[in-house]
Amino acid sequence: MAVIVEKMRASRIWILGTPVYWWSPTAQMKAFIDRWYAIPREIFRGRRIILTVSSGGGEAYEELTLRMLSEIIKCLGMEKYHVLQAAGADAKTSARNDTVLMEEAHAAGFDAVKTLK
Repeated sequence: MAVIVEKMRASRIWILGTPVYWWSPTAQMKAFIDRWYAIPREIFRGRRIILTVSSGGGEAYEELTLRMLSEIIKCLGMEKYHVLQAAGADAKTSARNDTVLMEEAHAAGFDAVKTLK
């Protein structure tokens, strides 16, 4: 985790992504976020966040995960810059084959960097 924390400290834009299982992030993502509790808060403040979630269900299936992540972002003083949802992504290549979603992802990343102060 120490290596990851240093990368977090060095980055102004973070992309947080998780598939949604049973209306929540994966156990691995939740464990990663739970470990943030012991990290100095200044590492989080002002970071620009792009959230990405995917699920085999519809957007409503992803709603609780997005709400949880959004509240954490707000609590830690980060900026929720963009949200990408791959609802109905029921195969490994579903999102990759969605050209509209891939264009949105590219634009979000490009704009996030371009508009940094």
